Amino acid sequence: MKRTGLFNAAHLLVAALLIAVGGVAVVAAPALAEPAYSTQTMGSVVVTATQAAGAWYTDRYAPASFESTTFEGQSRLRVGISSADSSSTRPPAYNSAFYNTQGRKFDVNSPVNSYVAGDLYIGADWATQNRRSDLWATTSDASNAIAGYPVFGFVHSNDATAGANGFRVFDQTGDGSWVVVPLPEGFTYGTWHNLRIQLNADSFTYYLDGKLVYTDKATFGSVRIDNMMVQAYNFSSSYDVYWDNVAAHPVGYVEPALAVWRFHSVKGIGSYLWTADPGEKAYTVDHLKTSWTHEGQAFAINENNAKNSATQWRFRNKKSGSYFYTSDPREKANVETNLTATWIYEGPTWNVSRDAGVTSPVWRFRCLKSATFLWTADPDEMASIDKNLKSTYKLEGIAYYLGK
Repeated sequence: MKRTGLFNAAHLLVAALLIAVGGVAVVAAPALAEPAYSTQTMGSVVVTATQAAGAWYTDRYAPASFESTTFEGQSRLRVGISSADSSSTRPPAYNSAFYNTQGRKFDVNSPVNSYVAGDLYIGADWATQNRRSDLWATTSDASNAIAGYPVFGFVHSNDATAGANGFRVFDQTGDGSWVVVPLPEGFTYGTWHNLRIQLNADSFTYYLDGKLVYTDKATFGSVRIDNMMVQAYNFSSSYDVYWDNVAAHPVGYVEPALAVWRFHSVKGIGSYLWTADPGEKAYTVDHLKTSWTHEGQAFAINENNAKNSATQWRFRNKKSGSYFYTSDPREKANVETNLTATWIYEGPTWNVSRDAGVTSPVWRFRCLKSATFLWTADPDEMASIDKNLKSTYKLEGIAYYLGK
């Protein structure tokens, strides 16, 4: 499960103000990735013109933009390619095709048995328009000389001479060549996909959505990944590319359990805020004390449990500033089809389980006085509310499960 952040301080402030005047809010948001060798949270992207620790610095030619932005309701990395930076308009020293590849790199210094990875959004426009973006790495050998440039990305080109379109890796054998790998089962445009390049003792291995899709034995003695790069290609037209969760980790790295914290509105009856985003949690504690009371950790999600594979989505109420989230595809579709005058879709949050065989349920109550909702994974709290607060809360049943 890729970890992303829905944290938006402006939305939290609006929600708090609306609650103060009679609105209600229920908020849930996902966590930013935990650091290991290097994890770049897309809510904080530092760029520099030259190499600097902890920053993305220019490789070949800087794209028009390389910044954090909100996309599908969450903080992502946006790489903006501009026609103004095409070969015909760049300074003479940079007008060769070499500089059509535009991006930035980040130093990671990861040894053998480590990897770089990121989530790439393949938009609907990529089916017909010239589009390309790649995850690159620079590797070095025992003498600290540059040894390789493993690359994994996606391309769609309307130039028939450019080769096959799709996901592809750069095989470094000989003079090097592009190799197209199979599309994931059920692939559609408008979806996110995880790309991973792994440095082993005797090979580079490439994984697409967690599945091994290619092995390249040409490592040229690589013993370290020096940096990771996010690149896009300038086809002389403007477009945007979105990445998320760009990271470098050791092989076998296990994400810690995803903590979900709960806040109760000081003024809104039945209004709760759930968040697994440390940034959102900290902001609420530090700046919204008059609106929200921190009640502690509500539950934790094991993101390494395959049972937790159902996406949970988040909506924001246009009128009250309250939030609603659901893992039921039918409920999501109903809100998007029939309630768009009230609810704005903000995107996916974290994954849960809808497998009834999982023994850790999360129950949902509907507040009868404010039309908001309360979720709890605590069986004692569920029983107490159902017994003692029937005039305020109606038990709607099990919303989802938590695979331990």
